[in-house]
Amino acid sequence: MDDLFVTLKAELAALMQSRSPAFLRQQLARGAYVYGAGGYGRRILHLLRAQGIACYGIIDRKFSEAGQFFEGVPASHPDMFKMGDVTKAVLVVGIHNPAPGFESIFKFAGAHDFSDILFNADLPDALGPQADNYWLTNRQFILDHFDRFVSAAKLLTEDKSVALLAALLRYRCTGQVSSGLKIDLNTQYYPPGMLKFGPQMTFVDGGAFDGGTYKFLMKQKLDIARWVAFEPDPKNFEALVAAAREEAFDTILFPCGLADKFQLLGFRPDQGTSSHLEAGGTITIPCVALDDVLRGAKVDYIKMDIEGAEPAALHGMAKTITKYQPALAVSAYHLPKHLYLVVEMLAEMAPYADLHIRQHGENAFDTVVYAVPRRG
Repeated sequence: MDDLFVTLKAELAALMQSRSPAFLRQQLARGAYVYGAGGYGRRILHLLRAQGIACYGIIDRKFSEAGQFFEGVPASHPDMFKMGDVTKAVLVVGIHNPAPGFESIFKFAGAHDFSDILFNADLPDALGPQADNYWLTNRQFILDHFDRFVSAAKLLTEDKSVALLAALLRYRCTGQVSSGLKIDLNTQYYPPGMLKFGPQMTFVDGGAFDGGTYKFLMKQKLDIARWVAFEPDPKNFEALVAAAREEAFDTILFPCGLADKFQLLGFRPDQGTSSHLEAGGTITIPCVALDDVLRGAKVDYIKMDIEGAEPAALHGMAKTITKYQPALAVSAYHLPKHLYLVVEMLAEMAPYADLHIRQHGENAFDTVVYAVPRRG
């Protein structure tokens, strides 16, 4: 393991030198095109303008007609794109989400005379912290916290998880599909051969959305006797209630979030699976500690994908974890530090369990740390 991370640290340090913030800003001084007209692409476009960087156009498959504009700049479909008189400009990848398809962007870039491609991993270094997004932040953060990542790797049970953590760090710094990051898209929250449960289990579903995880677990033939679900987004909760109506066994649905204690917090709803806590959110939601609402009820499996509130929620279920020693599946991609922090917390709070990491989404989204109880 030590050799793996020594080599990785040297590799990332060399990358920092070859694509330093000064170098990236020098590239942007040539002017830029932005690929992606979603929320993140719009944010990048605004940052470029705010920093005096010329933006010659935006490229997205949603633009199907000639002569279109987006946020005041020419907009075109990639198949209709022409650089015109602007040569040696930079292509900025303004897409940062869990969807596949980055290979097509790189193929598009290779077909045109761009001077460079700025990947997602370049943008916080090039444009500052306003370009941070979920796990994405400046490369120096990874080097500054490298020892914490290595310590987290040593808490993992298997070589596969250690290698995956290293690949995640490499991907976060390069944005390249060649980083070695292996993805398991179809078995999130129930990886093959990892989790085992007895009859009449209780499943706690933090960030239940529309009940998709529960439905998937049922397809795996688990004997779920009680489903305890938490979903604070009003529209998502309506879908959750509709899904629960189809079941004949115990379902306990909470229209609130999970935290370390009861509190009312700002929330940004109507974002689908990405609805999240936000200080200036458009609504206020109640959040509760699991220890307070279950009050000693038996728990076998706890899953959490709660948009960055995972560490606080873990503190709020410490008694439940200690008493019942459940399996846990905790998302670790919403903030840069969660990749080591969630591992550290589970190692301390669930000493009865082996720790594993699996990658269930494209672009380093849907990273999950599993705490699997050692039985027998």
